[in-house]
Amino acid sequence: MNEKKTDNLQDTEQPTEQELKETAEEASTELAPTIESLSDELEVANAKIGELEERLLRAQADLDNVRRRAATDVSKAHQYGLEKFAKELLAAIDSLEHAQASHAAHAKEIDSDVMQSLQDGIALTLKMFVDTFEKFDIKLIDPQNEPFDAHLHEAISMQETTDAAPNTVLQVIQKGYQLNDRLLRPARVIIAREAVKP
Repeated sequence: MNEKKTDNLQDTEQPTEQELKETAEEASTELAPTIESLSDELEVANAKIGELEERLLRAQADLDNVRRRAATDVSKAHQYGLEKFAKELLAAIDSLEHAQASHAAHAKEIDSDVMQSLQDGIALTLKMFVDTFEKFDIKLIDPQNEPFDAHLHEAISMQETTDAAPNTVLQVIQKGYQLNDRLLRPARVIIAREAVKP
């Protein structure tokens, strides 16, 4: 008798397959709006995440560009910060070169220890200027007897000659200078032109 009671209890406690299907359908029907709502929210969240990732990538790219530009600007400032100062000193160097040439021309007329000391002082001062310029990557452009280069030289006239090839620098009127790869001042030159045959 106890066995019959247990069997009856088991029969009444277990739902039938049909009842299980109906319960599942009811639950599915009740949960469908919630699942759909959650699915919509998930799509919105995924779209928002995608948008935020894209904005983050753009912001990182912008930051990298700003860093690169800043590094380039700092590098250029280091390389070319002396440009204005160096240009101002060119006039002093030109004056010393003219004084040296003038004293050399007049030293023959006036032979004295004072003139020689003056000439030596000018030469030494000029050498100090040139050495200091080289120390800061300011290079002298003195193209005597070299081919004319329009990027580095400024032709102020042409002179017929048979002693040099055409477009060769015959005379440097004013030396040029270059800071790193930037031209501070072109060398002013007279260039050779082929002599016209009579």
